[in-house]
Amino acid sequence: MQSFINQAATNRGWDVEKIIEEGDFLTRYSKGDLFFYSEGVSNISINHQSPTISKNKVHTSIILEKENIPCVITREIHLFDRENLRALYHQFSNNGQEKVVVKPLDGKKGEGLVALNSLEQLEAYSLSAPKEKRHCISSFFEHRCELRFVLFRQQVEFYYLKPNNTDNVLRPHLDSSYKIKEELISKMKELAERAAFRLGFDYLAVDFLIGENEKKVLEVNLKPNLYSLIRAQPEMFDRCVELYERMFDYKEYLLNSSKLQINHTFD
Repeated sequence: MQSFINQAATNRGWDVEKIIEEGDFLTRYSKGDLFFYSEGVSNISINHQSPTISKNKVHTSIILEKENIPCVITREIHLFDRENLRALYHQFSNNGQEKVVVKPLDGKKGEGLVALNSLEQLEAYSLSAPKEKRHCISSFFEHRCELRFVLFRQQVEFYYLKPNNTDNVLRPHLDSSYKIKEELISKMKELAERAAFRLGFDYLAVDFLIGENEKKVLEVNLKPNLYSLIRAQPEMFDRCVELYERMFDYKEYLLNSSKLQINHTFD
């Protein structure tokens, strides 16, 4: 698939140099005496706030709770501490009445995600879980779909239903006839913009789970993979190029501001 990011960079006068072209991708973007490096292929480095907050689902959950934004409450679980494991299971399963969701603290794309129906299942899972990874637990929130809002500079750019993903065992299968009421979308847009403002990120995606009677923020993502969107909706290619053109303009502004500050500091 053609890179809409590099297309946007070229449109805005940036030179694109691929330093590493496979595996741990690395690209150098330069314009005059400005330059920056970006890892991966799904976005550019635009956020200057701590990426740790977005990667850590517990940090995100606590901040959203504190700011009164409805979210899937998540806490770290120590799978190899039997007392902690049992206490959190009873807390998040409503004393065994509901299933719980366990996943790596910094997981992505449904990696390592499991839904468990009993304490015995959780204890069995703890024996096979990778010991080098930290995990988190939440209650299972019954939902119809996942809706993603993409925001730049704390304003919603667009939103879309996340496509069917067989790797995510909890994402319901959707057909093309499923529709969401505009009133609900408007409310989620307000919540997404409030979340972006409270978290302090320049560019992110806010993912919502939509149930029968309520909606909750599932997580935030500083590296939303818009290629999956384009694969599902090829007509969105130009829209993504236009968004990244403005992101490159903003990156240029940030780099110029930093350069002026550094020169002033060392004069």
